[in-house]
Amino acid sequence: KIVTNPAVIALAIGLVLFFAPVHLPAMVNQVLTGMANLNTGLAMLVLGANLGMSNIGLMISDVRLYKASVLRLVVVPLVVMLTLFLMPCSYEIKMVMLIAEATPCGAATSMLAQMYGADYQYGTGLVIITTLLSMITMPLVLSLLAKSTPAFSLWNDFSSKSDLPAQLPTCERSAVASSLSTVMRCRCIGSSTS
Repeated sequence: KIVTNPAVIALAIGLVLFFAPVHLPAMVNQVLTGMANLNTGLAMLVLGANLGMSNIGLMISDVRLYKASVLRLVVVPLVVMLTLFLMPCSYEIKMVMLIAEATPCGAATSMLAQMYGADYQYGTGLVIITTLLSMITMPLVLSLLAKSTPAFSLWNDFSSKSDLPAQLPTCERSAVASSLSTVMRCRCIGSSTS
């Protein structure tokens, strides 16, 4: 079932096209770009429909969701942080990697559970609870790596690319600043993305 999953097939095709010297026609590229732009919106619609069919009272009182949330939002980022201290990467790269690991569960959790006949309501609850809790845990986890930076001043520290070290190439500074500011804006202020 995993090998025949449309997402796995699309990933395999995408990797082949990325590494092969093949350029898709402009029309095909435009259609695929349009489909890719639908990704987040459709995921949110499915998640909202699943939430509408779920018992929110049971979801909020389910202790398993909170245990899984602690693993996802606290334990995993701390393990990644310890690993990052051993890696010879720049501070900015480490911060981007930590942000990626400190984010809540994606909407695919619920969709894949429903696709394979598992408990999609649990998956939906996991997405909702981890997203809500990440507004608290993410700034705290990031502040640990930020070398005594107060948790809620991270947004100010990384909101513009001019704050990043000058030794980084301009394109790298832009990419790091854009990634950090987007994630901090979306996760710490309460919007949604990924």
